[in-house]
Amino acid sequence: MALPVAQLPTPAPFTTVRPGGLLDVGIGPMDMPQGVASVGAQWLQEVCGSGHLYPAACISPPYPTRTVDAGGTMVTAYPFVVYASEICPPVGTTDADAERRVRLKLELSEAQMVEKAFWGGGEGVTGVIESIEAAGGLTHLGASANAVEAVSLLEQQASVAKYNGPLLLHARPRMAAYLAFRGLIQDYSRNGDSPVTYLGSRYVFGTGYSGNKFDGTAPSATVESMLVTGRVFLWRDPTPAVSPPQQMLITGTGGGGTNQRVMYASRAWAIGVECFAATTEVTRGGAIT
Repeated sequence: MALPVAQLPTPAPFTTVRPGGLLDVGIGPMDMPQGVASVGAQWLQEVCGSGHLYPAACISPPYPTRTVDAGGTMVTAYPFVVYASEICPPVGTTDADAERRVRLKLELSEAQMVEKAFWGGGEGVTGVIESIEAAGGLTHLGASANAVEAVSLLEQQASVAKYNGPLLLHARPRMAAYLAFRGLIQDYSRNGDSPVTYLGSRYVFGTGYSGNKFDGTAPSATVESMLVTGRVFLWRDPTPAVSPPQQMLITGTGGGGTNQRVMYASRAWAIGVECFAATTEVTRGGAIT
């Protein structure tokens, strides 16, 4: 008679090494204030915009009228929820072990799901960048013939937008090889684990990013989008919520179906982008002329 296969614990803990993701480069995650999880939040930005020039006294009268700028605009933090689930095996697993596993699944997938919510969305969630686009806050810079032109356009847009803070350049991981081949990625030492451009802008290679154009077009064999933003702020609930396994049932359907217990771990998040955002569609391997 054949012996059953032996069951072992996981041989080694799983660790993620993902330098340059949104959770590494963004501000936070900070503890989410009460009420933000349901409806989001707004705050008055104070660092965007620029000053003006004026003639020196006694040099060139009559003097021009001074420009009076409007007050700061409101920045929106958009809320969403990240969750993981697991069907509990019928035997051989305690509730505590099932809870540990579903918490681990949430922890290991959370960064990618947050990046998905930032750019692309899905499963009923509108992406943060898509929401900014709908509100008229995303500048379209048109097509870039190659990666060099894309980076130059995106970094120059900060000057056009009168933004003087740190820049984040967002792209899918696939773009990293093309940017490195063109010499557009500097060593990581200037910003810890995050790759940078010659100007010190930090790259964010989000494994959850869609790379979509903002008419919904997915990346093609040769073209995808890149983004530039000001600082990105992230909030989350301090502790994930885990459902009691005895309260959650999946009822089997059809002949011989069996009820199964399922456990969920979930956490509320919110993301806001400071000052400006812009995008270009880049031909990855485009020639430089």
